[in-house]
Amino acid sequence: MGDDPVKAHASNFALLGPMSREIARLNFEGKLKTSVEEPGQAQQELDFGSWQASVNYGFRSTTVAARPATRIFTARH
Repeated sequence: MGDDPVKAHASNFALLGPMSREIARLNFEGKLKTSVEEPGQAQQELDFGSWQASVNYGFRSTTVAARPATRIFTARH
């Protein structure tokens, strides 16, 4: 994908599009959280009230020159 925002958007939509109704419902219910990697902050906590989600950013593979994950979302179902 590189730095092409159109390709990046299309890739995200292809991944999340089939789940759009569930994502919308979880967001409406306040159960959806997102996390974006900030420079120098490779670990974050997401507060879901009765439980916490720990997010650790880094490379997905040590054998392949991969770009690190920079964003996630998670939901309490």
